[in-house]
Amino acid sequence: MRVNLIVIVAVACAIVGSVLYRQTADDAGSGRPADHSPTRPASASQSAANVSLQASTGSADVSVASDRPPLRTLTKSERSMALTLAAPESVRAGERFSVRVMASASVPVARYAITVSFDPSMLRAINTSDGNFMEQGSALAKFMQSTADGTGEIVFSAEQDGGAGVEGSGSVAVVEFQANAAGAASIGLKAAEAFKANGDAVRVTTEERRPLMIAR
Repeated sequence: MRVNLIVIVAVACAIVGSVLYRQTADDAGSGRPADHSPTRPASASQSAANVSLQASTGSADVSVASDRPPLRTLTKSERSMALTLAAPESVRAGERFSVRVMASASVPVARYAITVSFDPSMLRAINTSDGNFMEQGSALAKFMQSTADGTGEIVFSAEQDGGAGVEGSGSVAVVEFQANAAGAASIGLKAAEAFKANGDAVRVTTEERRPLMIAR
């Protein structure tokens, strides 16, 4: 048995040697150089597969890339309250219409004061009301309005009573006007200020005065 095993091993080695010799001879005859190139780096797909394999096997050194962009911190100029006017471009003399002051705050606002200005010779303020911006907060708010006859100015102010402030969008003032006479008029925001609950001022931006054409 031992002799037979030795013979079998010897025959197997001879066969393997013959195959290797034939392959070397074929390469030499065809002029193909032997492959002594260094190992190629893994492709992106292979790397991804390796990461997936490591993740599935519970390897500790696995970092999975995310397609989501990193969260960006708002700059100081972006942490503000922007005010815009929602008003018609034209009306007729004698017609009633409403103008809304819209706010968009990227920082919690707990108190604000806004002055709406208009030409009293062309427009007459009939009704005023507070918007819904402060109603989004968790605390109650106190609202105040003041109008000086003949000046064409209405001041809207609001302050939360112990709240942390409101962040988001909504209306901060609504004015119902009546057009007195035909011609060119305008409505704008003369002054505006806002504050956080701790008293820090909030940067407020306002748009240009909104032109209004009054037809006969």
